[in-house]
Amino acid sequence: MSLPCERLIGWRYLRAKPFQTIISVLGVFLGMVALIVAYSIWSGLEAILYDRLISSEPHLTAQKIGKRFNDYEEFIANMETKEKVVAAAPSVEQVALIQNLMNGRRSGVQIRGIDSERGGFVTRIHGDLQSNQMNPMSEDMFEEGGPINFYRPNIISLGRSKLPEGDTIAGGIILGEAVAATLGIDIGDPALLYTDVERIAGRIVASIRTFIVIDFYRSGVYALDSRVAYVELSAAQRAFNMGDAVTRVDIRTSEPDDADIVKKEIGEEYGVTYHARTWKERWGEMFALLELEKVGAAIIFALIVIVASFSIAVMILMLVKEKTREIGILKAMGMSDRAVLRIFALYSAAIGGMGAVAGTLGSLGLCWLITQLEIPLPSQFYYISTVPVEISWPFIGLVNVLTMAVCLGVSFLPSRRASLMNPVEALRYE
Repeated sequence: MSLPCERLIGWRYLRAKPFQTIISVLGVFLGMVALIVAYSIWSGLEAILYDRLISSEPHLTAQKIGKRFNDYEEFIANMETKEKVVAAAPSVEQVALIQNLMNGRRSGVQIRGIDSERGGFVTRIHGDLQSNQMNPMSEDMFEEGGPINFYRPNIISLGRSKLPEGDTIAGGIILGEAVAATLGIDIGDPALLYTDVERIAGRIVASIRTFIVIDFYRSGVYALDSRVAYVELSAAQRAFNMGDAVTRVDIRTSEPDDADIVKKEIGEEYGVTYHARTWKERWGEMFALLELEKVGAAIIFALIVIVASFSIAVMILMLVKEKTREIGILKAMGMSDRAVLRIFALYSAAIGGMGAVAGTLGSLGLCWLITQLEIPLPSQFYYISTVPVEISWPFIGLVNVLTMAVCLGVSFLPSRRASLMNPVEALRYE
């Protein structure tokens, strides 16, 4: 089966200048590799952050508007009847100042008082605790959560030995790893928690509670590890003089996106009595920033492909100038303008296609190599041990389509110029 005339001529032109062809294909190849690999790394980072965040954070929180939240048990009982709700637990969230009693270092923290029996099924920080990383727990507890032990007699006794006789211990506290690093504190050390700051007789007075550091946790989300500390719910209620009230109810849904459905149900059932916020609303700015950075990186590397495609246009211009005589002869023999246009369009499509195929295979190979080499990252900055990669097949398909479109688009003008060439003018000086 013979090829149409346009394909034969286009293929001949392609083989006529192999060096220029290879350079153009290489330009498209490098642009696609840089674009796909960079996007895959950003997608991997976003996926890891997403997984860690939805594991350690409640999918939905509900606060009572304008009143003390004392009837939270009734609210929780109602939530547990919802089809999409997996677990719900009361929580106290307040800001406080924490101080290492041993060296005097201080830091602001967000105290989260959680129910030791139910809170672990919502936050699921078990896998993040240093004690559980040293002594691996069952896979079911890691995935489904479980009770959190705030009373650890051996560690509490160690902390008590570092305190003056008669000092009262309010309970155990679990610190984020970054908070602990700021304080220079270790497990078993006492920490002072300053709460309820008031001005009395011209002096600033704060309620002070002594807690013993019983564990560290590392969620991999720096915004959490650098500012959040967990205590038992009753200890938080006493520290902030809340009585039997809580600040909110934390809810975990069967799927993170189901939080929107449950929020709508709360609004329909309770009206404006409760204010519910999904994890997207609480952490939307972080993911929006990541998405912006990912899109920005994609645009920058896409420019490489666009620049490479213009080299194809330059090649076609030079080819048209060089092949003026042949084009004139073809048109004098009856070849149509469209046929001439197709010759150079096929020429451009061949270069773009080879570059796209090679770029796709090269980027997939490089992504695979990155995962196999497990390239290390400084964990104190990134909280990720190796470079993450997540391949997005829709994005790769889109890049291939756009690459072909750009290569054909930039070649249109020089191809059009060749198709409109007057055979008489082309052969005048031949």
